[in-house]
Amino acid sequence: MPDRVAYPGREGAHSAAACDRLFPDNVELVPLPTFSAVAEAVASGEVDYGVLPIESSLAGPVAETHDLLYDSPLSIYAQTVIPIHHCLIGLEKIPLEQIRIVRSRPIALDQCRQFLSTIPWATAIAAATTVGAAQEVAATEIRPRSRSPANEPPLRLDSRSSLAISAITPRPTPASFR
Repeated sequence: MPDRVAYPGREGAHSAAACDRLFPDNVELVPLPTFSAVAEAVASGEVDYGVLPIESSLAGPVAETHDLLYDSPLSIYAQTVIPIHHCLIGLEKIPLEQIRIVRSRPIALDQCRQFLSTIPWATAIAAATTVGAAQEVAATEIRPRSRSPANEPPLRLDSRSSLAISAITPRPTPASFR
């Protein structure tokens, strides 16, 4: 029976990519809505492991994860670092001057603060996950009059950072990871 590994967010989330690195062999991935849901699932034994972001090279420690680890019987089992490349996406291609709202996870907004300062007329709105923010944008009732070509890449922001992601477990930390 494969190990069950929980992560916050949906398929395509950064933590899901970290799961692939941390657990490359035969595991069942379990997406959960929040960081605390992941910690609770691990602590209760519902899943064998959880994967949570722990530190950003630009924004520093991920406070929510540190708080969850401090207040629980969990320990860090393994860690990986994944590169994060933020992109600005929308329903259609528009000039930067027309952007009014930017949605993302708070830590992603923080990682992009330098870029966001160049568009002060836009309001940053926090979302539970970056994938969730993209889904919120896709679900808006504003529909594009024309779509940009499918092969045109989204605007890549100047925020290149890395995110340290840890696997957590209620078991004692082993001497080595798999």
